[in-house]
Amino acid sequence: MIPKEDNMTSGQKATRPFVSNEGIEITKRFFSAIDILKMQGKIHGLKVFTDKHNINRWNLYTIKKNPDKALLKPEYILYLCRDYNVSLDWIFYGEGDFYEIEKLLKSKGKRE
Repeated sequence: MIPKEDNMTSGQKATRPFVSNEGIEITKRFFSAIDILKMQGKIHGLKVFTDKHNINRWNLYTIKKNPDKALLKPEYILYLCRDYNVSLDWIFYGEGDFYEIEKLLKSKGKRE
């Protein structure tokens, strides 16, 4: 979480960042993607993801629990999409296929 400090005078308490409805939905889809990957056996859980990218897991749990009060870092979305071929369109807009099909086809071609 990044506190807002715009126009603060000394002695004022920092407020929590404003998270738009779009930001909340993106955060929810991010955690849905983790759950889908777990169900498909492609990831064992959030701990694997956080350990791989040196992310504080408890911060992610806080974001998951309070998507309206905590910001999801954009690089976390990048890691998820890059490592597991999750579609950015699916994460950002909730549209299209869950997986980035072109990347999957290219990676399959490399293995064969």
